[in-house]
Amino acid sequence: MPCARVDGLKVHYEVTGDGPPLVLHPGMFCVGEDWARRGYTPVLRAEHTVIAIDPLGLGASDGPHDPAAYALPRRVAHVTAVLDDLKIEAAACWGYSLGALTVLGMAVHAPERCTRVVAGRGTRSTGSGRGWSTRCAGTACLPTPTRSRCCGTARARTPTRRR
Repeated sequence: MPCARVDGLKVHYEVTGDGPPLVLHPGMFCVGEDWARRGYTPVLRAEHTVIAIDPLGLGASDGPHDPAAYALPRRVAHVTAVLDDLKIEAAACWGYSLGALTVLGMAVHAPERCTRVVAGRGTRSTGSGRGWSTRCAGTACLPTPTRSRCCGTARARTPTRRR
């Protein structure tokens, strides 16, 4: 099990695929493997080196009791520790829910480490019974230089899964 160490804590991650690096950071109560279970990793690994992280407190990562370990600057440090462990200078970062906040934190606190940011803020049923769609967070909260360097302004949508 690959893991990075930061502040004496273990942050677990899995790597698959080949191509430009792409960090996948899941939402609250989810682990890196959830990206594969939902069909993202198999598609993305065809063109990217996919790095799926287990956030601190979940999966195979350590779960400290100190709330300060989960503050945004520390979560950004967890991602950069994984990149350091893999000897990757910068990567595209995709996060969902709490993971979205973390990757937006990457754009603000470690912009030199992220080439692109995708921040999915929530899911909703399409009402059609045919699948789910994801609404992506805007980038208006980011400073203009960071927004133009790291983030696109287009909204993204996940493919609809057919049953």
